[in-house]
Amino acid sequence: MALPPYLEQNRDRITKAPKQQIALWNRSYDQFSKLDGVRSVYGRHDDRNMQRNDVVALFKKDNYTGFIAAMMWGGINATRPSKNGG
Repeated sequence: MALPPYLEQNRDRITKAPKQQIALWNRSYDQFSKLDGVRSVYGRHDDRNMQRNDVVALFKKDNYTGFIAAMMWGGINATRPSKNGG
C-alpha cells in the first residue's frame, strides 16, 4: 500500500516534529473504560497527558491498544450522534 502523497512529501517534517501536547482526551471515553484497549491507555496515562511518542510506543507493543490511543489522541469523538434513532 502506498503512502498518501502528503505523508510521503512531509515525512521528515512529521517524524522530526516536536512533542505535541494534546487537549486532554474527552471524558466521553470513560463509558468505554472497561474495554481492554481503553483501560490499557487509561492505566498508562491516568493524567490524560499523552504525547505522539506515547502513541507510537503503544503501536510497537500492541496494534489494538495503539489504535485506541491514536483515536483518543486524535480527538475522535466517542459520542457520535445517533442517526435515525440507532
